[in-house]
Amino acid sequence: MDKLQRILNSTFNRSVNAAPFDLLFGVKMCDETDLKLREIIEQEFQSKFEEERNEIRARMKEQCNRRIVKHIISDARRLRNTR
Repeated sequence: MDKLQRILNSTFNRSVNAAPFDLLFGVKMCDETDLKLREIIEQEFQSKFEEERNEIRARMKEQCNRRIVKHIISDARRLRNTR
């Protein structure tokens, strides 16, 4: 019965152009599906964020490694030329 009442209170009514819960409290009813959907979206956002962050870190690490190798080669050439 509780689920049925929640459904009725959150169902849009054309005659008043809103759901009964919306009229009574001034906000939309938040139900279990809203919370589950929010959780799924947040997990997806977190996963995407971590994936992008890891890609950026990998690119930065590669760039740093290239610069280190260039400096090592440059230092080695300078040492050879000074001998």
